Amino acid sequence: MLTQSGSRAGSSLLVYWATGLTGSAVFLASLLAYELSDALVARNRGLIVDHITLCLLGGSTAMPGEPPDPRTVFTVAVAGPRSTWSNDLRPRTANNGHLINVHPVE
Repeated sequence: MLTQSGSRAGSSLLVYWATGLTGSAVFLASLLAYELSDALVARNRGLIVDHITLCLLGGSTAMPGEPPDPRTVFTVAVAGPRSTWSNDLRPRTANNGHLINVHPVE
């Protein structure tokens, strides 16, 4: 059986709700950052951005016109993943560089 180090089994209901709401807020903020980077790059390249729509597992940036060339399409398409990768590639000092420690339980 595996357990996550630092897990809080037996914590109060308030801790579980606070953790769930915080995780949801961080997830939605990351979706917004992803779509915002697409929108900002599109505007920087001269495209019109109507709106950003966030859904449960993703989002979309609405642009009424077509990009003028393939380079602009590629630049706008790569902006969202690049914002996610730049956040993920930051140096980690806590926890030996790992996000989660998983230890076997005896």
